[in-house]
Amino acid sequence: ALFALQLNWLPATGSAPFLADPVLSIKHALLPGLALAAGGVAEIARQLRSALMEILSSQAVRTLHAKGLSPTRILWQHGLKNVALNMITVVTLLANRLLAATVVVEAVFAIPGMGNLIVNAALTRDLPVVQGVVFVMVLVVISINLAADLLYTVLDPRIR
Repeated sequence: ALFALQLNWLPATGSAPFLADPVLSIKHALLPGLALAAGGVAEIARQLRSALMEILSSQAVRTLHAKGLSPTRILWQHGLKNVALNMITVVTLLANRLLAATVVVEAVFAIPGMGNLIVNAALTRDLPVVQGVVFVMVLVVISINLAADLLYTVLDPRIR
C-alpha cells in the first residue's frame, strides 16, 4: 500500500461525488473499501470452507457420490444449500461489525459520512447529533437482522 501511495495511483484521503467524476470516485473508494473488506472476505472464506468440509465429508454426501451424482452438482445443490443458514448468520454479524468499522475507516481516510459525523460530534460534545447518528445506526442493525430472519424463513421451511 505504501508503494501505491508514493506513486500517487490512488488518493489516500477524501472522496469525490460519483456523478461528477465516476473514475475519481472509484479511486477514492478503493483503499477504504479494501480496508473494510479484507477481514470480512477472509472470515467468510474460512467459515464457508469449514462448513463445507464438514458437510461434504458426511455419510449423506458419500451416498450421493455412490448414486452417481457429479461432485459439482453435490457441491451446488446439497453442500451450499446446507451451508446457507450458517453463512447468513456470518454475513449478518459481519455487516453489523462493518457498520462500526466504518467509523474508524472514515476517520482514517478523511471521508465525510456518518462515522466522521459521530466522531466530530463526540469531540465537540454535541450529544443530540451523537444520539441521532447512533439511533440511525441502530435502525440499520435492526433492519439487517430482520432481513436475515426473513431470509431464514425463506430458505428453511422448518423455521416457519
